[in-house]
Amino acid sequence: MNVMHLRSILFFVATLPLLVLASSVTANDTIHACAHKNSGDLRVVSAPGQCLKSEYELSWTDGQNYDQRINELLGRVAAIEAALGVINEAPVVSAGDDQTILLSMAAALTGIAEDDGLLQPLSYAWFESSTVGGVSFTHPGSLLTDVYFAAPGTYDLTLEVYDGAVTISDVLQITVYPDNAPPTIVTAGTQIVAAERLQVGGRWTLRCADIELDATVTDDGLPLPLTYNWEVGSTYAPRVSTYPCSNYPNLQVTTGFSSEPSDSIAWPFNIAVSPHAAVNYERCVPNYVTGSVSLSVSDGYFSADDTLSVRCDVSASEIPTVDAGVDQSFTGYNTGGYGSYYCNAIQLAATAEDDGLPKPLYIEWTQVSRTPVPTYWSAYVLLGDANALGTTVAAYVRTSTPYAPPPPDQVTFTLQVRAYDGYRSAIDTVDITCAKPN
Repeated sequence: MNVMHLRSILFFVATLPLLVLASSVTANDTIHACAHKNSGDLRVVSAPGQCLKSEYELSWTDGQNYDQRINELLGRVAAIEAALGVINEAPVVSAGDDQTILLSMAAALTGIAEDDGLLQPLSYAWFESSTVGGVSFTHPGSLLTDVYFAAPGTYDLTLEVYDGAVTISDVLQITVYPDNAPPTIVTAGTQIVAAERLQVGGRWTLRCADIELDATVTDDGLPLPLTYNWEVGSTYAPRVSTYPCSNYPNLQVTTGFSSEPSDSIAWPFNIAVSPHAAVNYERCVPNYVTGSVSLSVSDGYFSADDTLSVRCDVSASEIPTVDAGVDQSFTGYNTGGYGSYYCNAIQLAATAEDDGLPKPLYIEWTQVSRTPVPTYWSAYVLLGDANALGTTVAAYVRTSTPYAPPPPDQVTFTLQVRAYDGYRSAIDTVDITCAKPN
């Protein structure tokens, strides 16, 4: 835009509102107007203070002649005239990336603004554009400022930049969580798991399936529920070099996790190894395979990571042995109910042996059978501690009706004890006979 073109626009526009207002404006009244800083477009207003940031405020007396008016306008828009022939570019503004912080922290805001330098130096203003409240800026008029929050929540913060004609803004979001402690992970280091040899799809394979990885996670539950992620790192299996295995040196290791939900630490792990060859021999399967497994947990703000090694080994665990003890017979005592009787405080003394791998033995006593009893009669046992090798048992033969037939002379109960080492089980049984009193 050249000087003459600007003067023509201002002269034309300046005269137009006078014609419109002629009926309502008396001589020597002051006329107030707003001139757009870029285009020079003029609009008449009723009083001072009604112009926008992109406009200059103008005024003149109705008694002035046209030349005086134009001189006044050109003086008021000196910044436009100084920039004749140059179009003012709006600034480019970035409020920065969204952030997640804890309540006790300050968020460091780093705004960016670029401009062509016309009109006037840039001015900046930070303010909250959400409705949460409780926001405090250390330097709200600077691109760089810290901001504090009074309560947890999600806040929208706006950076507004003004170049003398145009206001440009950008918004970032701050998520404020309550203060919390990071989660912690404790793993077992190298976890040895019993393996088995079997044929999978016609191929001999050493496999450990559904391994419960030995890791413990603790957290304070803030700010969000924990999420878990297991990942397999490296794997290793030794090559069997004896003939004919030396002709098929390559081994294929496969790993995987079950499809458990992400809110659980229990993602059973599977690892297997088999010779990667057309001809597959059982003796070419190695005795063990290892895998490095990493666990990551996150509470929504803090995270924790740890790694453990799983060794799947055929020699890791022997099959446990268990002996339920000798069969026993007892004469019962009357309970006073239609011939009902019981045998109390019978001692069970089982024994078991194991190498302690992969876990300590788990013992479980159960009743698996008994001899039949007449109609209206029931027979059952009550175990003292069903998870101890040495425990007590009470046997009951009962009826609750006087119309029941005579009680059975005796009832034999078969009890089973199971020893489980975390991979394999061993079982044995013992018979306990309870006879009616003489």
